[in-house]
Amino acid sequence: MDQIEFQENLIWKNLGSEKCLLELTTFEGISYWWNIDYLFYNFIRLTTESRGAKFSITKRNAFTTKLFGSRVGIIIFLLLEISLFLYGRLLDLIIKPVRRNKRLSPKKVPKILVISSDAAWVATPSYMTGVVRKSDSLKDSVMEVLRDKVEFFGTSSFRYRKSSFKIAIERSLSWDYSYHLLNVYWTPRSWLKQKRALYFFKNQWQSLIDDPKFRDLCYFDNIDLFEPIINELKYYFFFLLPLSVSWMETFSSLINRMNPSLAFISNESGHSEKSLVIAAKKQHVPALAMQHGIIVPTNRGYIYSTKDISPNGSIQAPYNPISDKVAVFGTKYEDLLINQGHFPKSCVVVTGNPKFDKLLQMVKKFKDRQHLRRWLNIPAKKPILLWTTQTHWLSLEENLKNIDAVYTAIDELNVEVNLIVKLHPNEDQQAPLYRGDSRIDPIIMGRDAEILQLIYASDILLTKHSMTATEAVALNKPVIILNLSGMPDVIDCVQEGVAVGVYTKEDLKDAIMSLLHDDSSLASNRPNYIDSNFYLIDGKSSKRMAQLMLSMISTE
Repeated sequence: MDQIEFQENLIWKNLGSEKCLLELTTFEGISYWWNIDYLFYNFIRLTTESRGAKFSITKRNAFTTKLFGSRVGIIIFLLLEISLFLYGRLLDLIIKPVRRNKRLSPKKVPKILVISSDAAWVATPSYMTGVVRKSDSLKDSVMEVLRDKVEFFGTSSFRYRKSSFKIAIERSLSWDYSYHLLNVYWTPRSWLKQKRALYFFKNQWQSLIDDPKFRDLCYFDNIDLFEPIINELKYYFFFLLPLSVSWMETFSSLINRMNPSLAFISNESGHSEKSLVIAAKKQHVPALAMQHGIIVPTNRGYIYSTKDISPNGSIQAPYNPISDKVAVFGTKYEDLLINQGHFPKSCVVVTGNPKFDKLLQMVKKFKDRQHLRRWLNIPAKKPILLWTTQTHWLSLEENLKNIDAVYTAIDELNVEVNLIVKLHPNEDQQAPLYRGDSRIDPIIMGRDAEILQLIYASDILLTKHSMTATEAVALNKPVIILNLSGMPDVIDCVQEGVAVGVYTKEDLKDAIMSLLHDDSSLASNRPNYIDSNFYLIDGKSSKRMAQLMLSMISTE
């Protein structure tokens, strides 16, 4: 039994109450389990790979549960929501005079609601002009194509981090489109629904604790995972599920007020984004999700069983509420979603990757890599090893293993290289782990560094399972997959012959030296890989997705 089969078994099997987990998480006809299904899968993945070890994030979740999962806590949450509502309104009032030209037009044109994640808010070149400015890097080029035909208005859910305050201000000030924090649309009804949901889900969780059938289902590979699973579920039932209900109600308020013709989403398996899909479909607003990363047979954000998804698009329990359309990068992903994810055929559309439309523009701007290196202020003579990290996805033990392997390899190389550590936008941008080893002084770049420019300037890309691996292949760069976890590779780059797999610390140095000398064995496999993963890299993916959006609006 793999991790996805284990999870399917856990959520569908009837328990002592004669209800399954999907039924226990059903509130007002909607199974809110699907808001946390992907999060739970990643918890299961980390827990099973570490043989039941506890993580620091579990301790943080326990604190959140204790704080907000009580009668006092729900009052504290009400005060917090009122504070964020007032913060959003104050932000609008202060910035309103500066943003007069970004307000929605009174003209009757279709409005498209865009939900933007904090991780996607980075410096990115304009598709039309090439000017680098901050925007939603995933959706930016599509929005530029349509800006004269529709009106976009953006929102984002507040992530209760210090960086969210800064990003909310930046979006309000500098985004090319109308923007308001989701909290501005919060109403007392949202909190009342959250309160009701909290009491409901707490009672449901209580029924799991002493359920012998549920306990029996928590064995994976002869390991008893009941304790970590029940504690993780307590965090969901006491905090995230009630919060998802509140978000759904707040998105409903937004839709009622703004009357959008379409909701444009990435990361539709996220708990706030799933709340938007539910709210949109309840009010008959079509939703379009765009692929934002690699999809593999173990990606629970897209891989479901035949009984998880309604064939006619119903969002009623026990079905998983999915978007009306999902735009994917290539035929490989289309096949995966339909045949292994069990999405309806009519739901999946191949458009290509809009992000790659900027490749041609970048190549024109920077005549050669040395030009780009000078522009990025990177020493020009040494080869560049670009390491795209995923600290937030990996255990501390694996992160430390990776750092030791990379730093040891570079320290022992016969040639000098520039090591660039490109941090994932969702990980700690202070990079304490990467600064803690004095053997190497890497160039560390955070969320604002433009990843395609870094890949273009580099000689080798190193990662575990980041989307950047496939982007490097598209840019004809050799790739090393560093996987010291002892588990199978998550992505298929090694299997497809476009990357070298390194599974022990000792093999990394030789892999780097070999690829610096000759990568022809990988280069010969790239064309077929690019064809299946990215359809066409012709600079027109944004236009294809824009046309899809217009067709979804016109059929309403």
